[in-house]
Amino acid sequence: MMIAISLNGYAEWLFVFEGDEGSWYINSEIEDGWNYGEHIIRDLFVYNELRTTSDGIKYKESEFCSLVDKDCERLGTILHKNYDEEGRVVRIYKNDSPKLEYQDPDKTWTGWFMSLVRTALKKGRKQLRQSDVESMISSDETDDTYIENPRGADEYSSISVSDDSYYIAEVIANKLTVRNGPGANYAADGSLSKGREVVVSGSDLLSENFCLMMTLDGKYYGYVAKKYLKVVAELTENVGNVLEEAGTLTDMRNECEIKIRNDVSKEITVQINGKPYHIASGKTITAKGIAPGKVRMIATAAGFKPYYATDTVKGGYIYDWVFYEVRK
Repeated sequence: MMIAISLNGYAEWLFVFEGDEGSWYINSEIEDGWNYGEHIIRDLFVYNELRTTSDGIKYKESEFCSLVDKDCERLGTILHKNYDEEGRVVRIYKNDSPKLEYQDPDKTWTGWFMSLVRTALKKGRKQLRQSDVESMISSDETDDTYIENPRGADEYSSISVSDDSYYIAEVIANKLTVRNGPGANYAADGSLSKGREVVVSGSDLLSENFCLMMTLDGKYYGYVAKKYLKVVAELTENVGNVLEEAGTLTDMRNECEIKIRNDVSKEITVQINGKPYHIASGKTITAKGIAPGKVRMIATAAGFKPYYATDTVKGGYIYDWVFYEVRK
């Protein structure tokens, strides 16, 4: 199997932080590898003092160019270059199989860095931003000192939670971290302040520790620690006759498409079977690859009550769904 790794001697660096030994930078661009969607990530250490390798070579900077799998779960190849004070390459070597599994971002710089990259890729971006780094640095999970009642949200709610319903829940922490996976070891996508309302499924509320949520304005979609949520209402479900058949797919494959038009004055976020779609006002998007059978749909927009619906779709068909405002 051929492996391609970038040998560029330059990069657009995104500054991360300064430590006692020097500065650490990461590349702002995430390159594509040549092997089935792998990614190339780069970082650079600039030391305050000259260092010496085991074979006596003095260097000032160390650059790592790493090839990782498409999910950023495993390192496949690492290209390591050392530079002297004049910026000249004085040592270069390649490790074709470092066999490093994805590590805890709270304990290793490798895990931290890869978690940061996964956050950007999850958002559909190939470029890291300073806000990604800042949210990662300040992403310590909320602890009990921020909670008025440290025993958690259960005591705040008298609403019985069902596995097959959706609910509005309120954040009871002063600051609650939103993560890109169900655990404190996943990268942060932002944070929610106390009183912020979110939509969450009953099955997630009944699961352990973390649940997948979407804010009412659709800005945040990710995982939060469920003990910091208070259930305040159950969403009313609109069952059936939500989607209108609008045609058939040319190859009649065993999936369908849903065309969604937003005639509302604000951007809406529609979640179809757990996948979010952001639709600007006046725009239409097509959700493809929808499996036949029961479809769960939730729509949110700033200033509007969340809309929860279920319908049944058939493979090979195209469906229409339009959002509009009813003015009283």
